Amino acid sequence: MRILGVTQGSNLRVFLRLSEMLKAPLSLSEVSAYVADSQEFYALASQEAALADGTFPLLKEWEITGNGLRRQPDWAALGRWEAVLGDPVLWNALLADRRIFFGKRCKLRQDYGPRFSYIQMYGIIQEAIERIAGFLDTHRPDLILGFGTSTFGDYLLYRFAKAQGIAYLQLKATKIGNYVALNDDAIHLSHHIARRIDDPEGMPEAAVDIARRHLVRIRERGVRYEGALKSTTRLRPLRGIFGGIRGLARDLKNRLHPVVGQDNHVESAMFNALYGHILQPIRWMGVQLHLRGKLLGARDLVQLRPYTFFPLHFEPEVSLQVFGRPFQNQIELIRHLALSLPAGMQLVVKEHPRALGFRPSGYYRKLLEIPNVLMVDPLMSTHAVIGQAALVAVISGSTGLEAAVLGKPVVTFGIPTYGNLPSSMVRQVVSLHATASEIRDLLASYRLEEDALERFFAANVLGAVPVDLYSVLLAKTGRHNEGREGLSSEERRAQDYSALAEYCCSRIRDELARAERNGT
Repeated sequence: MRILGVTQGSNLRVFLRLSEMLKAPLSLSEVSAYVADSQEFYALASQEAALADGTFPLLKEWEITGNGLRRQPDWAALGRWEAVLGDPVLWNALLADRRIFFGKRCKLRQDYGPRFSYIQMYGIIQEAIERIAGFLDTHRPDLILGFGTSTFGDYLLYRFAKAQGIAYLQLKATKIGNYVALNDDAIHLSHHIARRIDDPEGMPEAAVDIARRHLVRIRERGVRYEGALKSTTRLRPLRGIFGGIRGLARDLKNRLHPVVGQDNHVESAMFNALYGHILQPIRWMGVQLHLRGKLLGARDLVQLRPYTFFPLHFEPEVSLQVFGRPFQNQIELIRHLALSLPAGMQLVVKEHPRALGFRPSGYYRKLLEIPNVLMVDPLMSTHAVIGQAALVAVISGSTGLEAAVLGKPVVTFGIPTYGNLPSSMVRQVVSLHATASEIRDLLASYRLEEDALERFFAANVLGAVPVDLYSVLLAKTGRHNEGREGLSSEERRAQDYSALAEYCCSRIRDELARAERNGT
């Protein structure tokens, strides 16, 4: 059996460890990888002989990008590839990758200006398609194993798998506790979970009990899942200055490296420190002055009812770039939503905690110019804002799921995995022309179906495995993590790799069997 891993950054480390653990039980004859982020790659290659000596087949994204920037697109050839891979257009692969479609500082401040030109973008995409096609022809993987859809390579390999009938699985957080699942689709609900939802008679009572416990926790304190970023707006000048100095040294070292210095994945450590600890907190202070007297508090919400709640998404984010592609302009979607509400109902908007100090004050001014739009204090609990709302509207994201659990009608514009909950609870707006009528009908016909929630949560629990993917295996800092305080980092890592490998072995076998039954 041959497996191709699609990795970025520290995902490569997890994939290498998993492939070692799966080699014997799955009789792996070849393991290859698509890799992005040269800085992480070279750091890992110094520890992994298989990466350093060239025996591990690799397709390197930084080489694709470098070559793509120097070529002129062949529009006829791209048109033929688009017909096969496009879904339906190749822009979707470009939009999925913030490092291509957005500005150089897009993770630090609002920066919509693309880093590359139109010609450069399509040069990169054509280079990627041709290199991926050749790599697949050479290595012929039986399975493509992904870790996300945040790079153009992630997205293109997902589309190649679907087009060529290659089994595909993506490791993804369910956002239910610390459960992660290997899903057979990068965008839509995985078949292995949907099948369990549709078979209530075959649902084990133990899974239902776990689901009920999660529902109780969400109703008590809101959605909290492993890996979620902890946000802070504290001004830390000393940390910013010293971090900036260390970051400058690291940036200079990277700049001198012939590969890392040219890789668009490698961000400035100096700017990250300065923005995170100094500039963003100062910008948020300025925005707060501009919004003084304009932000609602808890008492205001009680007096305001009924209202619809819309949580802003952080940008760029997969929730928008992949699951909500038509809604890149959140201001205009909010304007549309506000004009679709029944008489007497206002729209309450809340900024994403990660975006404090990220957007300019003019962004909020435009929002508040819409007649029936109000803003709530972004530091107020989202759980509390949902609790007072008559309706919750989202593009996608976990706030919609939390609202459904709390017994609130939910309108979605994107493609969340919980979109398969009954339409009496969660209503997807397919056409913007129908938004007002969908809202009116949902408010009139809303019905909480507890058994549907239990099946959804139980199916996700059954189809997933509890491991701390982000905080332990990927060792990402500033992430939510609960439990196992008495264990060392090494003990938790060993437990999680063992559980994940056993789960992956089972899911891969199931998916290959399903693919064989379907004749792919």
